[in-house]
Amino acid sequence: MKQMIIFLLLLFSFLGCATNQSNQPKQKVELSVSTQQPISTIAPQTTKLSVPDWFISLPDGDIEAIGIAHDKLFKEEETKQLAKEHAAVLLSRCHGSFNVNKRATFTNDADAMGSDEQSAQFEVIVSSDLNYLKQVADSLKICDHFRLHNYYISLLGNKTGSFKPSMVEISDDSLPVWCKQNAIQTKDTEVYSLGVGKSEDLISAWDKAYDAALKQLAGYKQTQVSSVTQETYDNQSKSVALETSTVLGNVKPLNHYVTCQTKEGLTTYQVWCRLKYHME
Repeated sequence: MKQMIIFLLLLFSFLGCATNQSNQPKQKVELSVSTQQPISTIAPQTTKLSVPDWFISLPDGDIEAIGIAHDKLFKEEETKQLAKEHAAVLLSRCHGSFNVNKRATFTNDADAMGSDEQSAQFEVIVSSDLNYLKQVADSLKICDHFRLHNYYISLLGNKTGSFKPSMVEISDDSLPVWCKQNAIQTKDTEVYSLGVGKSEDLISAWDKAYDAALKQLAGYKQTQVSSVTQETYDNQSKSVALETSTVLGNVKPLNHYVTCQTKEGLTTYQVWCRLKYHME
């Protein structure tokens, strides 16, 4: 009998503890997942490049331009043709091009507490003489070339000949003085413009630098501006469209410079391009 009483007391005690635990409020466990990307502390590594001296300063005479193409292994003739076409496009824009700048603005003043304004703008450089583009593409000849990473870089002109360039090393630490000058420099009747382009692809960076330099020249020249303004319902809404078209010509490439940086396996090229424009 005594053992039975002890067993019942232990049973009631166990049931009471279980009941108290079930009546206690459950604690919520929150898990937080951070979506913030870790900030990389790895500094980019600068790669020194070995290039011919004509790559930095184009020689005088019949030398016209530099053309770049992706190096296609076992298809050298196709690679050469692509480099010639690339140089022909750039020369065509320097020979004659339109710089078109369009801007549209919309303003809504319907809300008495304030106004809302939205705008859009784009700017593009296009060749003005397609016949010259075809002509120069057929006449250009490769005077010299070298390979840089996966790119075929050629020096093109109107005649071939023996070329004995000197190889030089270029990097961020040895930027020429002209790379650090203002975007526009003037001397007598000549205007020098500087363009900079950056991309993971060398050809894209090269083209961006040329476009930037041509746009600098277009901004310097006198522009023709036409505007249209519309206004309705007591200043409730207003739209303005502006278009600027500038004709460029007689532009000559002078200097180029390239730096290369690698960070976490990704290579980035930065190109400087210097052009000369002779004012008539």
